[in-house]
Amino acid sequence: MADRNISSNQKMLLGGTNGVRGYRTGVASISDGILSQINLKHYQPLLQDSLLVSSLFYDFSAGKKYHKIQAYEQRPEQHNHIKLQSVGAGLQLFSPNNYSLSFYYAKPIGARLEKEKEHQIGLSLLKLF
Repeated sequence: MADRNISSNQKMLLGGTNGVRGYRTGVASISDGILSQINLKHYQPLLQDSLLVSSLFYDFSAGKKYHKIQAYEQRPEQHNHIKLQSVGAGLQLFSPNNYSLSFYYAKPIGARLEKEKEHQIGLSLLKLF
């Protein structure tokens, strides 16, 4: 929560892997709000020291773009409030202190932002040396 309007580099980003996964990174940012990621995970040992994690998730965020909209009367903002939601599934294969391979599929639910895709797919590979 902010006590005043803050610059764009201080705002909370809503989309992407660490936000609402059904939207691309940076699709929206807010001054005041909440972000929640709810995951249901299943851990399955695989191979010698690897673990396969399957997950179902629900992401939710809501907030205000500006703390005080009156300070930005010249902006063509239709609404100061924004709410994003998505559901999806993911897989992660990893070995502690070695590697991690992650994949997720997410679909926005509820009212979607204009010009946004119907789904998002994420893939990442991490190798520790």
